[in-house]
Formats: sequence, C-alpha cells, structure tokens
Amino acid sequence: TASFAGLGLSPDETFAEALSELESELSKIPDDNKSVFLEAMRRCPELVNTEHKQAFIWREDFDSKLAAERLVKYWERKYELFGPQKCFLPMNYESIKDDLIAFFTGFFVLLPKKDDFGRAIFFCDPNRHDPSLCSLESVLRAVWYVMEAACEEES
Repeated sequence: TASFAGLGLSPDETFAEALSELESELSKIPDDNKSVFLEAMRRCPELVNTEHKQAFIWREDFDSKLAAERLVKYWERKYELFGPQKCFLPMNYESIKDDLIAFFTGFFVLLPKKDDFGRAIFFCDPNRHDPSLCSLESVLRAVWYVMEAACEEES
C-alpha cells in the first residue's frame, strides 16, 4: 500500500496512488456485501467523493484494504441508523430535523475550542439523555451529525 514513507512521492501523488488502490480493493468486495455503498454512489455521488474516500485512507494509515472495508461499513451503519430516506442526504437540517430534541439536550457536543493540535474536542454527558424525550437511536443520529460536522471542519 501507499505511504508517505514511499520514496519520492508527494502527498498528492501518495493520495492518488492510495485512491487507485482503494478502488481496486472496493472492486474485490462482492456487490452483495457493499450494496449500501453502491446505492450511495448512485444516489449521492457528491457525498462519496475523493475527499470522503481520502478520509478513510487517512484513518487506516494508507492501508487500502482496511480503508475499503471501513468505507463500506460506514455506509452500512449510516443506513441502519438513518434509514433509506435520510442515509443518502447531506448532514444538514433536513437529515436531523426529526432529532432536534436529542441534538439540543447537550448529551454530546462539539466544544468551540480545539486542542493544541487543532483537533476537535467532544463532550459527552450521558446524564442528559432523557428516554422520555427522545430515543437512544435519535441520540445516536445526533452524535453522528456532530461527529460529521467535526470531520468537515478544517483542523
């Protein structure tokens, strides 16, 4: 797999090589095992763009096989949590409007400050979850939204 330790490759070249390897690894996964990912590619290609794929490559330290597996699992989990109507929408008001109570309980928040390395800081207070106000699934969708928002911010 590609890595920055590779001799003479710039970061752009390294990502280009890793993206090519990722596509190769994705092609090895049977379609039945990546049906939600394929549906995302069809219904919302703007969400499954190069930047999206690079995040998985980066997370798996340029191991394209692991990145492909994680990318497919990401879409499976998103589908399980958001369902077919919202899974393929961008993370915005439309995708979370039914979960606003969970979102505003303060159960899981992105703090306004970053750590010394520019990374997002989250705060979770489980005592703020009131099952009479919102379901655990609603809370999980709100957490997903907050984490997606943090990933989209530049560090």
